[in-house]
Amino acid sequence: MEFWQSVKRWLGGEAKEAKNLVDDVGTAWTSDLERKEAELDAQPDERMRSLQDRIAENSSAFEDLKAKITQTGPVTDDEGNPLA
Repeated sequence: MEFWQSVKRWLGGEAKEAKNLVDDVGTAWTSDLERKEAELDAQPDERMRSLQDRIAENSSAFEDLKAKITQTGPVTDDEGNPLA
């Protein structure tokens, strides 16, 4: 009997974890859908500002990556030869 009780407890814990995961995914999807609906309902000037903000964010990430590459230099082998 004790074995079955431990199996039930384990399954109950797994079920709770699965429910929490489904709830989290549902919440994320809902917020993403609301954001996309807001983008579609936006006026042209608001869309342009939003697009410019996203471009600036991507450019910033690109520049950060470019700076890291520039600072570290080319990747070389043990003898100092650049790797292709």
